[in-house]
Amino acid sequence: MVMITDGIMRMIEQVKKKLNSSDRLEILSLVCNEMEIRYPGNSLEYHLSQMGIRTTNDILDAIDIYLIMIELEPDTTFEKRTKKNSRKKANCN
Repeated sequence: MVMITDGIMRMIEQVKKKLNSSDRLEILSLVCNEMEIRYPGNSLEYHLSQMGIRTTNDILDAIDIYLIMIELEPDTTFEKRTKKNSRKKANCN
């Protein structure tokens, strides 16, 4: 069983928005490319380990889960919120 972290889900979300596509293989290709750019050299292995990703199939599983989640709940997001934004939302009630 693979534990899927917010980090990989956030990256999938960002890539999907860039592509404006739900094609899992297109998303996979760009996710892998983004990872190689963000985490050059030995840091890639470290970050993959931290995200619990061992294989390409792990990434595809995460993509599938993300796509199902947003289909069921379109407002789902993994974007980080700043404390400033969180306070503004809390004060709106």
